[in-house]
Amino acid sequence: LEIVSGIDDASGKSIALSSIASTLFSFGEKDKAKDVFQTALEIAFGIASAYSKSRALSSIASSLVSVGEYDRSLEIASGIANDYEKSKALELIASSLASVGECDRSLEIVSGIGTRYAKNHALLSIVSSLASVKEFDRALEIASGITNVALNKSAFIAIVSSLTSAGEFDRALEIASGIEDDSSKNSAISSIVSSLASVGNNEKARDVFQSTLETGQWINDVTSKYSAVLSIVSF
Repeated sequence: LEIVSGIDDASGKSIALSSIASTLFSFGEKDKAKDVFQTALEIAFGIASAYSKSRALSSIASSLVSVGEYDRSLEIASGIANDYEKSKALELIASSLASVGECDRSLEIVSGIGTRYAKNHALLSIVSSLASVKEFDRALEIASGITNVALNKSAFIAIVSSLTSAGEFDRALEIASGIEDDSSKNSAISSIVSSLASVGNNEKARDVFQSTLETGQWINDVTSKYSAVLSIVSF
């Protein structure tokens, strides 16, 4: 705190204090953390530059999320003037809430994000959070509603990755096969083959590899094909 007090830039000082506050909170010093958060806020609100103020408030909101202070974080994020910084903060809050089972609330927050791309990006974060805690059905439901093509693809790849990590290979393969972008589909299937081999299921890995070869899917994708071959041989 003594070092931070010497920072001349108000935005930098506010951001540094919010980081210190979250660390204090994690060590159980909640009262002191709240005081430091309040100081960070007071400094941020006093910043003249609209962008610098937004950046500082976004950082404070993010730090509050990291310690589970969702309501306070949302209150601050809602008042951020800069659209990008506001969307970034709201996305983090929404994805964090989804990961602790408050999916409906997270979707409600996303509905308030302004631009279509930012909203889609926030939905991708929610999908990733849900997939990471094995809420695959809800993740798939939300992924289907992402309208941006690239982000939609990323959402399904995230689900496939989490399913593979969870050992749900058949379902991962089913979803991977439905990915429209050939390069992403090939990479996802190659990853599934690798995971199957790594857990000793070489027979299944070879079956998936062979069936994929027979479809002609890997004709123009040497990298994915040889990555899969290497995985089977290595294990």
